[in-house]
Amino acid sequence: MIWFPVTREMFEDAKRTMLDRVLYNSLTNGEGNLAGRVGELMYLKIFGGTPDVTNRKYDITATSGYTVDIKTARCDSVPQYHFNANVFATSDHQTSDALYFMRVTNDYTKCYPLGLICRPDYYREAPQHKKGDFDGPNFKYKADGRHIQIGKLKL
Repeated sequence: MIWFPVTREMFEDAKRTMLDRVLYNSLTNGEGNLAGRVGELMYLKIFGGTPDVTNRKYDITATSGYTVDIKTARCDSVPQYHFNANVFATSDHQTSDALYFMRVTNDYTKCYPLGLICRPDYYREAPQHKKGDFDGPNFKYKADGRHIQIGKLKL
């Protein structure tokens, strides 16, 4: 799994930006907002594009003109291709053309770009789960949403 270093400048920029920004429908009461912003900044560093921090329907307009919503989760281990990438039902109001998934380590030193999927493909391929459903013996879903294996994303 490839990763990119989260630079000190990127981390400080994310912290500064988050002081003036509220993310709605947070499952962690805002604890993941910083990771989300780091994921957005990393996408811009890798792929370019134009951010739109005031728009609640998508995060970035890609250089191709498509709108992209960046979905970032924190992690304490290297993501694996059989792990899930998630979009929770609280994000159903978003209307981007595509979703790009990232993982940021809990210590904010590494960012793993996981891959992209077009929104229609995501809704067709990602099974829906309810809060409390189990995925195997050790994982319980924290909220309603759709979940797809990382290995099915396009890098």
